[in-house]
Amino acid sequence: MREVIAANLARNGRFVLIDPAAFPEKVPSVDEWPRFSDWRAIKAAALLVGRVARQSDGRIKVEFRLWDVSGDVSGATQLVAQQFLGAPGKYADIANIIADDVYDAVLGEPGHFYAGASAR
Repeated sequence: MREVIAANLARNGRFVLIDPAAFPEKVPSVDEWPRFSDWRAIKAAALLVGRVARQSDGRIKVEFRLWDVSGDVSGATQLVAQQFLGAPGKYADIANIIADDVYDAVLGEPGHFYAGASAR
């Protein structure tokens, strides 16, 4: 999923992705409040974190949070938080929906990566 989201955002030319080698040692989970100063230090403006887990019924549960890390700690905000349940074959569709959500939250314009019927 990470590769699909990253490719979508990088391909449109309006996002510059940071090489994971530059990431701070501790990347937060979807359940943690990020250390915004660590991400500002590498010139990040936004941080997308997520998790994929298989449920007992075989479906996948995808959770993500998008943070604006450009402000100070008091000004840092969560832009989007979502979760999806779907069939294991829906990884790409869910990744495209997440890319749309990121695009919309950061640029204020609807994304255009998910071409399927409305999944929301």
